[in-house]
Amino acid sequence: MHPALIPIVLVAFLPLAWRRGPWTRALAVVATAVSVRMAPSVVAPTVVPSPSAILGEAVPWQETLDPSRGNPHLVDITHQVEPWLLFLRDEYRRGRLPFWNPFQFSGEPFWSNGQSAPLFPLHLLFAGLPLVLGFTLLPWIRLVAGGMGAWALARELGVSERGAWLAGVVYPLSGMIVSWVLYPMGNAHPLVPWVFWALERFLRGRSSWRPLAGLWGLQLLAGHPETPVFTALLAGIYLLARGRDVAGSVRSWTGLAGTWLVGLAISAVQIVPLAHTVLASSKWQEHALPGPVPLDTKLALLSRFLLPDLFGRAGDGTWWGPFNDPATSVYAGALVLPLAVLGLVRIRRDPRWRATAVMGVFALLSAYHLLGTGWILPRLPIVGRGLHHYLKFGVELALALFAAAGLDRVVRDRMVRLPWLLVAAVAAWAGSLWWIFRDDWSRNGLSASATGGLVWAVAAGGLVALLARSAPSGLLRRYGAPLVVAITVLDLSQAHDPAVPELPIEDLHPRTPAVEALQELTSSGGRVAGLGSAFRPNAAMVFRVRDVRGDSPLKLRHYDRVYGEISRTHPWLFQPILRWDHPLLDRLGVRWVLGGPDQQPPGSDWNPVYEGADARIWERPGGAPLVRWARVGGDRDPRRLRVVERLPGSWELEIGPGPPRRLVVAETRDHGWRARWNGGVLEIQDREGPSFSVAVPRGGGRLRLRYRPRGIVWGGALSLAGLLALPPWGRGLFRRRRSGDRVEAP
Repeated sequence: MHPALIPIVLVAFLPLAWRRGPWTRALAVVATAVSVRMAPSVVAPTVVPSPSAILGEAVPWQETLDPSRGNPHLVDITHQVEPWLLFLRDEYRRGRLPFWNPFQFSGEPFWSNGQSAPLFPLHLLFAGLPLVLGFTLLPWIRLVAGGMGAWALARELGVSERGAWLAGVVYPLSGMIVSWVLYPMGNAHPLVPWVFWALERFLRGRSSWRPLAGLWGLQLLAGHPETPVFTALLAGIYLLARGRDVAGSVRSWTGLAGTWLVGLAISAVQIVPLAHTVLASSKWQEHALPGPVPLDTKLALLSRFLLPDLFGRAGDGTWWGPFNDPATSVYAGALVLPLAVLGLVRIRRDPRWRATAVMGVFALLSAYHLLGTGWILPRLPIVGRGLHHYLKFGVELALALFAAAGLDRVVRDRMVRLPWLLVAAVAAWAGSLWWIFRDDWSRNGLSASATGGLVWAVAAGGLVALLARSAPSGLLRRYGAPLVVAITVLDLSQAHDPAVPELPIEDLHPRTPAVEALQELTSSGGRVAGLGSAFRPNAAMVFRVRDVRGDSPLKLRHYDRVYGEISRTHPWLFQPILRWDHPLLDRLGVRWVLGGPDQQPPGSDWNPVYEGADARIWERPGGAPLVRWARVGGDRDPRRLRVVERLPGSWELEIGPGPPRRLVVAETRDHGWRARWNGGVLEIQDREGPSFSVAVPRGGGRLRLRYRPRGIVWGGALSLAGLLALPPWGRGLFRRRRSGDRVEAP
């Protein structure tokens, strides 16, 4: 039995034994739907959701893992997200705050890398759980939290309890949310509907500003800065469209601005250091406007709302379309589109639904850069630096809400013409897709699955039409909503089944003989590197060996500039080393190099130290110690130097007596480094390459080097002030419902 089954069952159903009410029933429905979607990951005892079988494409895992079991479109999870999570967990379990990561590049900030989310509650929970439990419960909780937020928002907008169940399963199981659930973005997506829930309650005077400020501050801590920025943008659009009774109110705008400021303050302990790192990164300094995408490509991508397998599936190796699968996945269910159209009737008499529609349309236009948004958005401050296709989460949230409203209408009102007109429109759309793409599907072996998907889309529209045509009855009102919810869960589970593969926990970055040899060799010092993509970054973080390469979206610009002397450069993508004879490798302490079992070393004087079926390892001559005296004439070591402690972001050195000398530390220079000598403070001086140095005074003593993220003290003070502004949290959170706040099903 999988260890996650017990907590899943307890969370889903135990509250029903305590109190049977709308919230506990909704939790049971949403948790069951998410469990159905994640069933393969919660059945086998040691299986976790992970695409990391793709490591089998690289040395030294080529004989250990089968890459066809992974998903090549989720490489960032394998090469970035999982190593970051494991490093975060390891540092917390060792009793240290994860400020600095010494295991990629020549060290880089970890606390402020934008996606580590070191203070997000789910990451703290992950750090305390066994691995198989943590890797399974992390996405499960994310999806359940997102579903409950969508349910609560639908209820706040006036949808009946059972109708809101549909919103609670559509939003978390839709293409955008499921495809990114293993990313740090998966922390931020569940909070989007909760932010709108708190915003609507605040606008209607049903709660104070505190829940909204707390939720937005929590979203800023989630590990994907773009999502809270886009959430704030959509919230502003929602408020503009909300109507004169709210949008024109000074209280509404000043209150919204105030809550955003308090939310920023709450997250400042992480956001202030992040700002320093972002401004020093290649991605920020080398930002370029996106290139145009042809209109026919955009229209084809929009058709994934109807047919999720339009371009195949990356999970089973049949993808043939533009961009990649997760970045373009938007399918929210075949029943959802016609139901959402039927739910649009709400916009005629309710400003809340008009605002929801405007928000959804704006998100749609922005995500696909339609009608001028492709020119405007990239030129906006901060917003322009983001990837706007992420705004599809706003489209899927709007679809989920309107589908829930449409379901209410179907089970209460008899409709004849409109549902069948929708069926005709869906059939015309399906027919045009078949006519345009039939040859592509045939070439890629997708004819049967694509045709089946189109038939299902038309049949689903027909089912909605039949339900809408039926005379309202007690049977339909009682079982119509659960039937639609159940069909939608099965539809979405099947449609997105290969998006996130499963992997036995023992195959998650497995330890091969070459890896064990590399760990033993590096215990004596020195950095490692791989030939080409061997020992693909950031695997070094998992095994705690120091790699001179790295894979991160926030490369420090001054390091990337120097790294360009031995490789090509790219603002955020990993680039392998090309010049193995460059002296920079010696200055950075690269001593051990790993390559394939049949590869020859680039240097004729490299000494082989390991030869196995999985890899070969060589020792490079000339690799300098990571901490060393700067060369002065022919005297390279005038004073005794002993490393007492070497930890992430921390060095303690014992130095013997002698004349003043400059000590070079081959860690990436960052403003957060501080040096103390016998209790006094020393200045961090200019670097040698990307590194830094310290002028050590005369005499012997101990030198302590510590890294603390720049701005963390001021950020911590602001966070404390923001948290102190929140209590009393509960006062005004649940005020008496006013007449007309909800429209319940009779």
